[in-house]
Amino acid sequence: MAFTSLAYHLDLEWLHEAHRRTRKDGAVGVDEQTAEQYGENLEQNLQSLLERAKAGSYRASPVRRAHLAKGTGGETRPIGILRAPVKK
Repeated sequence: MAFTSLAYHLDLEWLHEAHRRTRKDGAVGVDEQTAEQYGENLEQNLQSLLERAKAGSYRASPVRRAHLAKGTGGETRPIGILRAPVKK
């Protein structure tokens, strides 16, 4: 049996809880939207996210792996950097 999707486990209640647990003081996303702006239309945004996830049309933004020096010798730590979408 092949893995396809876990989207059937998602519902609005789960997405509301995930949103509640998410840090709101981070940097803006690749869409340049703050957590506060996303929350202004939270119900609509979560419903759209749920529909896209269940339809299989949701695609997470690509992440580039980079390694930053820790400042202690040659050690580095990996971080993920979101790639901004190309604006048309």
